[in-house]
Amino acid sequence: MDTIIWIINQHNVYINDYYKGAWKTLNFHKKDFYEAYCHYDISELIDYMNYPLNYKNFQGSNLIIIYDMPIIYDYFYKVQERFTQANSLILKDCLKELVLWTAYNKKILTQSPSQVMLEGVLFEITLQNQVLEINEIEEDITSEEEDYLLISMVDCAKMVLLNNAIEVLENAPFPA
Repeated sequence: MDTIIWIINQHNVYINDYYKGAWKTLNFHKKDFYEAYCHYDISELIDYMNYPLNYKNFQGSNLIIIYDMPIIYDYFYKVQERFTQANSLILKDCLKELVLWTAYNKKILTQSPSQVMLEGVLFEITLQNQVLEINEIEEDITSEEEDYLLISMVDCAKMVLLNNAIEVLENAPFPA
């Protein structure tokens, strides 16, 4: 069964597909992400996935969509009829928690605070009262040379599927 994982970070949609034990990352017009600023963009993305990529309206597929901004839920709500043939659909606003869970499982958190970068967005992970917390850093990082750890969208997608991250994220003592 096909599992398609969408990770949406600052209006950029990254899609990873897991089928028969192999991972595939979708590319869009020479980029590894698709920009979505409204529900029309999501609808166009679905059209593109149906033709030329032949996803057949996600028939029999499991979809997991992780996003970072509440407005993204609204985009998907407006195009919900496009997912009726999917076997299952999970839609979660937990991108920061996923980044934290990925960093924790990759055992790259060696000090507190630690800085982690995910596709151009910098996060700071701190340990407070035996609980790991994560916050996005709003600063312009291009002007400073910071020491941070890189995490890819593929790492996050693998963590979602292979380590039952959805269940863990619902019960974890991370900030919401």
